[in-house]
Amino acid sequence: ETALATETRRGGEVVVPVDAPVREDLYAAAGQVRIEGAVSGDVTALGGDIQIDGEVGGSVNALAARTEVSGSIGRSLRVAGGWIEVSGRIAGDLVVAGGSVEVSSGGSVGGDLIVTGGSVVVRGQIGGDVSGNAARVDVGGEVRGSVDVVASQVSIASDARVGGDLIYTSPQEASVPPNAEVAGEVRYTSANPFAAG
Repeated sequence: ETALATETRRGGEVVVPVDAPVREDLYAAAGQVRIEGAVSGDVTALGGDIQIDGEVGGSVNALAARTEVSGSIGRSLRVAGGWIEVSGRIAGDLVVAGGSVEVSSGGSVGGDLIVTGGSVVVRGQIGGDVSGNAARVDVGGEVRGSVDVVASQVSIASDARVGGDLIYTSPQEASVPPNAEVAGEVRYTSANPFAAG
């Protein structure tokens, strides 16, 4: 019989060191939350600054001003607010509400990248689709699925490789550089997503 345990930590700073792994779910509320070691379960974090340099076996749910992932997350990352930077690996989906997200060139998301609000910069690898509504969407790197976004500005980098379709609604058409690859169709709808009405 397995009991599901949780550990709750709060304070100015919550650190999970390399030599003291958390073998259960972790709830953390602090100005700064740093996971340097391992957490076997899920992490629910409320903080100004959340840094995951180590390994989380489950999913991470966060409300933070800044979230940095240079380590790995075994399932999904769901974040509300702030700035999110992924230079590590997320095995599942990355879901962002109201923040600005960057998947840097060394970063990868195994599933979908779903965003509402803010801006999106993709330089790394997305295993699924990129979708949602954002002020700005900048696609580079590799998106294995489709890109389906509504944004006031869409730009495609010359190193972009999209495995599916590129479907977007924006006030102006994005220029797709000749070196960029879109395996599916490119469908553009002219509209201002932020106009009244």
